[in-house]
Amino acid sequence: MNIQPKYWVVGAEWGGQDEALDVFLQRDYWYCHATEPGNKSLCGNSIEVQRNRFRRIKAGDRIAVKRMNGNKARILALGIAKTDADEREWRVYVDWIALAADIKAKLEQENLHIPNGLHIFPPREIPLQGLTASIHGEYELGKHDEFIRSIFYL
Repeated sequence: MNIQPKYWVVGAEWGGQDEALDVFLQRDYWYCHATEPGNKSLCGNSIEVQRNRFRRIKAGDRIAVKRMNGNKARILALGIAKTDADEREWRVYVDWIALAADIKAKLEQENLHIPNGLHIFPPREIPLQGLTASIHGEYELGKHDEFIRSIFYL
């Protein structure tokens, strides 16, 4: 496990289209979509750039799941990576530790799985600040303190 964890902000959707947070929570992982690496997107967030970010996730790193909401990003869930990134299956297994209160209510209403023992935090939005790809990071304490606090501190 890392002595100084890194911090990652990841998307809540499969390939930017289909909501998958309930699947991530149920299966205790976050999945980096397996689109072909030649697929290009705008803003320097090609699939290959995102895969390279994904490969750097290590056990002990912190994961925040976000959803874009206009010019803001909504923080939905927080967790700690249990494993290093798995390139064969493009997933990292996560110990989910916290969930936004409104997301918990929505999952309950839809009768979907919610892991036991989660800390519930008030809904949280942060300025989008370019968080438009499936994965952003690696953020570090000492370099990105205010940004990390705004997302990860309970």
